[in-house]
Amino acid sequence: MCSVGDDVDEEKAKFMEKKELPNLTNSLCIKCRTSKPQIVLHNQYPYCKACFISGTVHKFKALLGKNRIVRFNESVLIHHRTGHASTALLHFLRTGLDLSTPKKIQFKPVVVYIEKNYNIDINERIRLSCQVNAEVTRFHFPIFFINLSQYLVNKSNLSSILHEKVDDMRIDENDSIKIKNVLKNNPNLTVQTEMVDIYENELLIKVAKHLGCKCIFTPDLGVDIASQLLTNVSLGRGENIPYDTGTTDLRDCDVTVMRPLRNFTIKELALYNYYNAIEPVSFVRKIKNPYSSIQNLTEKFVSDLQANYPATISTIVRTGDKLGMSNEVLIDKCVLCQVPIRKENKSLGSAEATNFSHWVSTQTVNSDASLKDHTSLILSTFDNNKYNKYCYSCNQISPYLCQ
Repeated sequence: MCSVGDDVDEEKAKFMEKKELPNLTNSLCIKCRTSKPQIVLHNQYPYCKACFISGTVHKFKALLGKNRIVRFNESVLIHHRTGHASTALLHFLRTGLDLSTPKKIQFKPVVVYIEKNYNIDINERIRLSCQVNAEVTRFHFPIFFINLSQYLVNKSNLSSILHEKVDDMRIDENDSIKIKNVLKNNPNLTVQTEMVDIYENELLIKVAKHLGCKCIFTPDLGVDIASQLLTNVSLGRGENIPYDTGTTDLRDCDVTVMRPLRNFTIKELALYNYYNAIEPVSFVRKIKNPYSSIQNLTEKFVSDLQANYPATISTIVRTGDKLGMSNEVLIDKCVLCQVPIRKENKSLGSAEATNFSHWVSTQTVNSDASLKDHTSLILSTFDNNKYNKYCYSCNQISPYLCQ
């Protein structure tokens, strides 16, 4: 047996070493090498204010330039959420449109705000909506408002619930009850969060088509992408990873979803807003119980790792970029999440094998029949086609849907 490394402490070798904070007392900006640094990114890269702002803007434009999916003078739907990410995204777009150089942005942003803050007071919800309207107006962008609960109740008539004025959007104290009525059997928070995310994505696509936008920009950050990737793995949504965490989401044939902030951290955008004297719309959020859902637990896991190991999020995101579906497999679309799924194959895959195992374990054994006859009966009655309507994970939450 090889004895190399026997002198290493096994307990210490099992863990990654924490990144020690550098001593930047006499250091200079890593980019210009002339100014004193005011910002330290990833616990090791010092920047002065000017270099930080120019580098942040360049990172945003570089991702847009690398993924040229928006055509000249085309309308792009901007999904606005409260917080630093959405405000920074609006500022990136406004400064890009105001340029007089060839690097000027050549498309028309249209903002949509989906109201779904059902866990806070109704007066606070109204105040937030008005603040969002004021913020977007300052950037001179058109904005539309829609209440998610109204969409779930009335999906067929989108034009009647999509409003250009914030005062026309109806906010009701019973909105949370309407959301719960979409699901039955009182599901856990993991299922509820999944369903709200699925319906929100569905609504974004429909609003984009209604407004004539062929592209959607979302304010998802690197931590959101990393958390979503691990959540998908935990919930059996491996086939969703390229669509939920990639730079672009191409699951819909007519509308492309793009995540232009996926290479940013919340610290970068908070400092960007601070140095540009921008105050984002925000409110005091309730502290999440990390053990109440898989989504909350995964987010806490990634955030805690990132605090001591700055390469955590970028490593997870780059790993996700390497994952994809085989083009050789015939695919269909899940009715619920619209992600391509495998069609029936001669050999069972992991999802089909799990369905078969569940089917066998729920069958009643006939004591009068022989083992051979019982096995033949199970094989002849198992119908894998009934699972083809949904992907594996949506099959697990489909019993909670009110058909």
